Amino acid sequence: MSRDQYLSKLRLNLKLWPIRTFIQSLLFFIPIWYAFESQFASPGTLNLIYAMTTFITVSLELPTGALADLFGRKNSTLIGLFIQGASWIFIANSQNSTWLWIGYFVNSIAVSLISGADEALIFDTLKDLGQEKDFTKLSSKNSLIFRVGMIIATLSGGLIYGLNQKLPYILVGVVTIISALITFFFTEPITDSEKFTVSNYLRQTKIGFKQLFKTREQALFSAYYVVIGGITFYYQYFLYLAFITSLGFNTDQISYILSAFYLVNGSLIYFISKYRNQIPKSYIIIAFPIITALGFLPGIFAGKFLGPIMVFLIMIANMARYNFLNHYANDEYDSKYRATAISALNMFTSLVFVAISLLVSRVIDTLGVAIIMSALGVLVVVSMLFISTLYLNRHKLNLSKYIALQH
Repeated sequence: MSRDQYLSKLRLNLKLWPIRTFIQSLLFFIPIWYAFESQFASPGTLNLIYAMTTFITVSLELPTGALADLFGRKNSTLIGLFIQGASWIFIANSQNSTWLWIGYFVNSIAVSLISGADEALIFDTLKDLGQEKDFTKLSSKNSLIFRVGMIIATLSGGLIYGLNQKLPYILVGVVTIISALITFFFTEPITDSEKFTVSNYLRQTKIGFKQLFKTREQALFSAYYVVIGGITFYYQYFLYLAFITSLGFNTDQISYILSAFYLVNGSLIYFISKYRNQIPKSYIIIAFPIITALGFLPGIFAGKFLGPIMVFLIMIANMARYNFLNHYANDEYDSKYRATAISALNMFTSLVFVAISLLVSRVIDTLGVAIIMSALGVLVVVSMLFISTLYLNRHKLNLSKYIALQH
């Protein structure tokens, strides 16, 4: 293959990427998964399933990273998507909680095969084309495409569920397999990236861990990010749908409410993000725990009017986390080790999610969703406002020292 032919095939990767992104965004089970899965398992069991399978995904990052380097990122992504598609179809046919355990266990393996390999496939494509600086811009464009598809899927998910309860999961399985077929037409970049080895992985992880706690300011920011990220991740992964269902909304109503919220929140965050550099960092750091606390604390008093407002507030916090806190994270850590540090942050965030899920799995069946909501609100107030205050005081002190040194 000539160089021109190779580059032409790489450009096809970039044309296929947004198409595949849209297809992958059609998660028709978004508004109905709780109604479907709670037929076979209690809320406590569902928490335990999600906790253990998320832990499996985190644990498999090392060996699946090695597989991606040995057999290619395209092949790793391709196999992962096929397995994931099959797992959704398997879950669609669930008869009891054992089916959910098996389905999500297989799904967690698939996610670990896709995670990292897929992003590296695109980044290395851009690197070989000499366009790696466009990665952030293209990622933002694809995030917008994903959000549009997710709104469409959320709006239609309840209607599809009304036709056949298995159909949303089956359709997600089908579109995931279609995504795998599209990946088949990708070309593996031949860029000479650093090969994965256990020693390199452990060395980079150690460096990334040290970056999180290199200074007191960085340690406080890391704690802030991990706690707010873990709590909102848990809420968005499980609690919000359990909560809104407990208020008495049916799947059609949930579809309309969530699709409207995704549209409004997405537009609102996109607008605010345009002025991100003009908004003082201290305002944002304080805003996250306040908005999150307001979304959790009234749980025990919530009804059909207040409940959706609470969902709306925490959804803002969760979506804005990627636009604002990830931006601040890039500023906090040394550029040389930034990617590793942020990966370590995400790993700790996942572990907080696992810890919350395990704790809640023991009490949610007895206490109910509303009390869990309010309890998490208290946790946000006690932990996040304290961490926020310490971080802002340290940030202000370090900023004053920096300004003094410049003079």
